[in-house]
Amino acid sequence: MGDQIEKYGDNVQEMGDSQPKRTALKFKPNGDCIFLGDKGCSIYEDRPYVCRDFDCRRAVANFPKTALNEVVRAGVFSQDIVDAAKERMGSLKQEPWEKLTLEQKRQYLLRFSRPPR
Repeated sequence: MGDQIEKYGDNVQEMGDSQPKRTALKFKPNGDCIFLGDKGCSIYEDRPYVCRDFDCRRAVANFPKTALNEVVRAGVFSQDIVDAAKERMGSLKQEPWEKLTLEQKRQYLLRFSRPPR
């Protein structure tokens, strides 16, 4: 995460098969972040770098529009994230998914993938 992992207590997990393993915050059974509460992020002021760096516009823009329903159904992003991204999309300039190289797509998917449920 690029942060002091110990400050997140037992809410951290190792993911993936690669070495070294990737560290991430744990998820609730429904796929939401362990720190996501009714009023949003409960650790917003002290959130990890990966959360500070996340831009819902870029995340959603990288998927073809025809695939967004499946992205939500598969739990990659919640409908709230997709809706927020759509509202803010006008302020984003980005290459469409079709123009990205295979390596750019792979890196993107690795960065934003969720663990299997």
